[in-house]
Amino acid sequence: MNRLTAVPNLLSLDAVTVGLVWMSIFSIQFLNRWPHGYEYISIGGAIWIIYTADRILDGLAVTDDVTATERHRFHRQHRRRMTLLWCVAVTTVAWVAATAATERQLRGGILMIAFAICYLVSAQWLNRARTLIPKEFRAGILFAFGVTLTCWTSTESPPQGSLAICTFLAAGLFTINCLLVSTLEIKIDSVQGSDSLARRIPLRTASQTFWIVAHAITTTGALVTGHAPTAIAFSILLSDACLFAYAHKVLRPDPTCGRFVQHAGVVRSHAALKASLADASLIVAPLLWITVS
Repeated sequence: MNRLTAVPNLLSLDAVTVGLVWMSIFSIQFLNRWPHGYEYISIGGAIWIIYTADRILDGLAVTDDVTATERHRFHRQHRRRMTLLWCVAVTTVAWVAATAATERQLRGGILMIAFAICYLVSAQWLNRARTLIPKEFRAGILFAFGVTLTCWTSTESPPQGSLAICTFLAAGLFTINCLLVSTLEIKIDSVQGSDSLARRIPLRTASQTFWIVAHAITTTGALVTGHAPTAIAFSILLSDACLFAYAHKVLRPDPTCGRFVQHAGVVRSHAALKASLADASLIVAPLLWITVS
């Protein structure tokens, strides 16, 4: 059962779901409409392509099964199948974007592709270096601009100031999520010599709530001053609350989380499941708002 519930994380479907849900609430709030079908395919497909490419490349570098995460072992074991699916996804997204997207959206998409390539290069070839911007920040910022790309490139011209602030707040939320997930893998990163924010500040990552509370306070300030719409602020604050509970209940037994990843079989599935739960924490709030509004 643990292995089955870990499938969304292994196939990067949890990240795609997070992206599509947040793209929906941003589009509803700033464009007064649901995303078009081709926008769902383009953005969702792009998220899956980036995550899967990163994991396939990580899988190629896996040499010691003991110090590999389950998703990296999975992509190494099924490398050919995943590469084939990746090629199909790239072809599909490219065709959909070329035939349906506006010229403005295409320009924005090309810019995001450039940023994504830079992220993949930095994640693969600079993963052992202590870069100025930790990988969690790079991933969070890229993800936030990806899910808001429809708003930034729309002809409806949403309020740029409010959109920029909300994009910044979303980037903070996604960065915290990445930090919590990297905490699950801190022992593996230490063995492999990979840099991560969780390794840089181990004292604070033992109590992740500091970052969550600071982010919630910032979001509340943006809401009170009118810089963040209620729907976006509510979704972010409730997501912060879910991540707060996750940090206390899921990570609390062992802040370094070594015991979740250092053995094979069901324990590794347990770690993958915990990563899926972290992403699930970001899905509840926007879905709830969309449902009741």
